[in-house]
Amino acid sequence: MKIRTALFWMALGSALTASALFMSERKISASTNTRQPDAPAVTEPRIAAASPGRVEGASEPVEVGAAADGVIQSVLVKEGQFVAKGSVMAQIACMDVEAELKQATAEQEAAQQRLSRVLAGSRPEERQLVAQKVKTAEAILDEASRYFDRMKVLAAKDDIPQAALDKARRDFEVARSQVEEALRNQRLIDAPPMKQDTQRAQAELDAAAAQVLVAEETFAKCTVRAPISGTVTRSFAKPGESFSTLMPRPLFTISDVSARRVRAQVDERDIALVKPGQVVEISADAFPNRTFKGTVVQVYPALGRKTVLTGDPAEKTDRDVLETLIRLQPDANVLPLGLRVAVQFIQGEAGSSFKNPR
Repeated sequence: MKIRTALFWMALGSALTASALFMSERKISASTNTRQPDAPAVTEPRIAAASPGRVEGASEPVEVGAAADGVIQSVLVKEGQFVAKGSVMAQIACMDVEAELKQATAEQEAAQQRLSRVLAGSRPEERQLVAQKVKTAEAILDEASRYFDRMKVLAAKDDIPQAALDKARRDFEVARSQVEEALRNQRLIDAPPMKQDTQRAQAELDAAAAQVLVAEETFAKCTVRAPISGTVTRSFAKPGESFSTLMPRPLFTISDVSARRVRAQVDERDIALVKPGQVVEISADAFPNRTFKGTVVQVYPALGRKTVLTGDPAEKTDRDVLETLIRLQPDANVLPLGLRVAVQFIQGEAGSSFKNPR
C-alpha cells in the first residue's frame, strides 16, 4: 500500500514539473515574438583599395641649380624661409664675366657717341669759322671788284698801262674764286649727314648693344634666382664650394607649403577601384589614432615603377603602380613634407567640397 502511494505522488510530481516547463516555454516564445527588432548595426565604410604614399606641398618640389660654372660666393636664403619668384638665393663668383660686361657696356657707349656725332654734323665752332671765312672772302671780292672797275675806266682813257688792268682783273677773279670756295665749304659744313655714314654708325651701335645683351645674359647666370614663390625646404649650397654645369647638382629645393597633397602609388591590381573625386583617408605612424581626409584630384594615365616602399619584407616590388594625386583638407598642414603615409580609398563615397587653400 505504501509503495502505491509513493508511486502516485512521484507520477503527480513529474506531471506538475512537465506542465510548469511547458508553460514557461510558451511565455518565453510569446515574449520573443512581441520583442521589437534590434536597430541595425553601424558598419564602417568599405575600403576599396589601399596604397602607400608620400606627403608633398601644394606643388611639386622644384630643384634649383646654377647655370654658370664657378665658386659659390654667397648664400642669401636658409631652410624654412619663404622666397618670392625671382628673388636672389645665391651668387656665383664670375669675375671674368663681369669684366666682359663692363667692356661691352663701354663699347656700346662709344658707339652711341659716334652715332650722335654723325647725326649732329659739324661742331658750332666749325660753322662759325666757315661763316667768318665766307664774310672775309666776300669783303675781298667787293674790294677787288671796285678796284677792277676803276682800272677799267682808267684803261679806257689810256691813263694806265694794260698790265695794270690785267692785274686788277686777275685779282678780281681770284677773289671771286675764294668766295665760291668759302660758300662750298659752308654748304658742306651745314649739310646733313650722309645716309651711308648714319647707317654705318647705327650698325656699330647695334652690334655693341648685342654684345652687351650677351654679356648681361652670361652674367645673369651667375645669380641663382627662385623660379617660383615658395618655401626653401632644403639648402645644399655652401659658400666657397665650386659648382660645375658638367656635373650639375641641386643647390636648393623649393616647395609651396601652403597646402598638402599626397602622391599615392596604387597597385596595378586596384587601379579600377580608384577614380577622381573619391574620398581618401590618410594615416601615419607619426600621428597615431588620427586620420586625415582628402579627395582624389588626379589619376595619372600611365603606370610606372614603385618608388614609395613601406619596408615590409613581404611587400611586392615587381608590380607596376598608378600614381594618384590626393588633395588633403587644411587640417593636414601639420604633416611634414616627404612623410610616408598609408592611403585608404573609400568605396562609393564622393568627396565633400572644401575650399582649396591655394
